Amino acid sequence: MRYRTAKDLLDTAAGLHEGLAAYYQRLAGTAEQEKVKMLLDYLARHEAGMADTLVRYGKDIAAHIRDAWFTYELDAGFIQCIPPAKPVGEMNVDELINLAIQIDDCIIDLYQLIAISSELPEAREVFSSLVEQERKEKMRMV
Repeated sequence: MRYRTAKDLLDTAAGLHEGLAAYYQRLAGTAEQEKVKMLLDYLARHEAGMADTLVRYGKDIAAHIRDAWFTYELDAGFIQCIPPAKPVGEMNVDELINLAIQIDDCIIDLYQLIAISSELPEAREVFSSLVEQERKEKMRMV
């Protein structure tokens, strides 16, 4: 298992959220139903906002938190968060919401695992706050 700092994990998570924003934006470009397109645009904005938040966290946290070491490999876990889905043209709004919830739940679980694995309480607090932020955003969607 690879060792990484909190800053590394935040940067990786930001990149993953940026990738998810791009994924939702690409899907929005192919959506035929207006409601599906609107939801995908919202999801893309949400993920882009999360990426920005994570970049700010990485810059604003104290050095001893930023440099805390973890043995958790975030990018390997995130790949498992994207379930197979049928083409967006065949999805209705409810199916898309369910897909987004599955992805959000997986991200929440990953952040919780990272928080639990931290021996430094302040680093644990950073990832626990990300869990809460993701939960609040998920509740807005449903």
